[in-house]
Amino acid sequence: MALLTISQVAKKTGVSYGTIWGYVKSGRLKAVKLAGWAVRIPDTEVDKLMQRYKVNEGKITEESTEQLPEAGKEKPADNIEIV
Repeated sequence: MALLTISQVAKKTGVSYGTIWGYVKSGRLKAVKLAGWAVRIPDTEVDKLMQRYKVNEGKITEESTEQLPEAGKEKPADNIEIV
């Protein structure tokens, strides 16, 4: 299992850094917190994300009817595991 930066995940999926960070903060994408602000995302989680959602031309189109939380109303990032 490789750990990827938010920038690496954004490049791999073709979506923005902010979108990936929002997915981490909202709990939609599991991540590992390292020292300070450093966050890494397991490549297995990226693969799951790409299987769940259609990634097309820099946009993640959901296959389900689940909605993203509104900006500023995300739940706390309790999905980030501190190591």
